[in-house]
Amino acid sequence: MNADYMVAFGTLLLLEVILGVDNVIFISILVEDLPERLQRRVRNLGISLAVLSRIGLVFSVSWLMTLTEPLVSISRWAWSGKDLILIFGGAFLLLKSLHELHAWLTEPKVKQPRSNSSSLMLVVLQIIAVDAVFSFDSVITAVALVDEVTIIITAIVVSAVIMVLLAEAIQTTITKHPGLKLLALLFLVMLGVVLMLEGVGIELDKSYIYVVLAFGLLQEVSHIILNKQNSTTPPTPEGGAPIGLRLSKANHGSSNDSGYIVNVDAVGNVRSHPRTKVHPYSRPMTGAQYAEELDSLWSEPVVYISHRLKPAVLGRVG
Repeated sequence: MNADYMVAFGTLLLLEVILGVDNVIFISILVEDLPERLQRRVRNLGISLAVLSRIGLVFSVSWLMTLTEPLVSISRWAWSGKDLILIFGGAFLLLKSLHELHAWLTEPKVKQPRSNSSSLMLVVLQIIAVDAVFSFDSVITAVALVDEVTIIITAIVVSAVIMVLLAEAIQTTITKHPGLKLLALLFLVMLGVVLMLEGVGIELDKSYIYVVLAFGLLQEVSHIILNKQNSTTPPTPEGGAPIGLRLSKANHGSSNDSGYIVNVDAVGNVRSHPRTKVHPYSRPMTGAQYAEELDSLWSEPVVYISHRLKPAVLGRVG
């Protein structure tokens, strides 16, 4: 294989992998409701059948090229076979993503997994249908870039292997972090709209969508990292409080009950400072309960001190 073929293969492989991200996200969401023992099998089966359909599209390229000719005309509007595929495929992706989004936001957290054969077949067929829509432009682009069918098929097969390796990791991440699933569903909604607009002749640069996805992904990953850091109490010198300190000058019953220091952990639970007596309001409670307590003490002066301050300044407020 000469250098030109290597460059062509690398270009096609990169193209297939980038476009395959859409498939991986959609497949990960589709198989999430299936029993765990079937998820990998259905995911790999769907990807394999999708690859076969894409290879079939490559061999049918001469027929695909004819789909750019007007097929349906209404007044001054005309749509080719390619346009109709993009319109109906985009509509299917849009409606399916909105349905999944609505179900995720409204249905109870614990759902019965779908295990009957009709549900499994429906998931596989949806994977194949969406992949056919996504791969339409990529196949035409591949044929325009490279005349050698062997290189095209090799790039498709290698990209499918990469998709199989990425799909499980992406599905696990989306399942573990709900914010990522919301981001993925919104991304698919936008993608469905873009496909429909392309079908009616409105060309949009898909790179803008990927930029939005990358920005949202960066924000969500930063949020996940921040939550992980706050979920554990970091050690501080000389027993200082980890997150915040509550200094109260209120008198609750006697002079000995004033000025107790209470720290608040990352999830809103109230803990007493190790070097002070326990404040009457320092019992463990949820964030909502603590908010109610603070609301009832609205007249009490409250000061929050960063954990970065040295314990020397953390004394009894006289």
